[in-house]
Amino acid sequence: MDNAKFRYYLFASDGVRKIPVKKVGQPLPQYAGTEQKTLIVLYWQEASSIKTVLRPGLVAFDAKGRCDPGYFVEGAMAMINTNSQAEAVYWQPTQTDLDRVMFDLVGSGDLHYRRIPYVMPWQSH
Repeated sequence: MDNAKFRYYLFASDGVRKIPVKKVGQPLPQYAGTEQKTLIVLYWQEASSIKTVLRPGLVAFDAKGRCDPGYFVEGAMAMINTNSQAEAVYWQPTQTDLDRVMFDLVGSGDLHYRRIPYVMPWQSH
């Protein structure tokens, strides 16, 4: 698992979006005052396949669109330390959700496939 990486996905009412690792914890004003589904994905290459550990959860955004970045850090650390889902799962991704995330990780082979877009715009403090 030396080549392990993380991806952070937000399953919001306006669609599935990626949150860049460097932007985790920055405000997302469009989600202010809401609770959204998230999926943290730990993935790595093993032989000729991609291995994954998935951690679904819920995150609450305050009135300014901020969330506790510790949520993502704690989730990521739990995945590294236990390589499992140690805490309760708040929602269960559908097979369609999982397929979409996997296609985003490895590509679909379809030239017309659109990868999951990043959350925009970013506002910094």
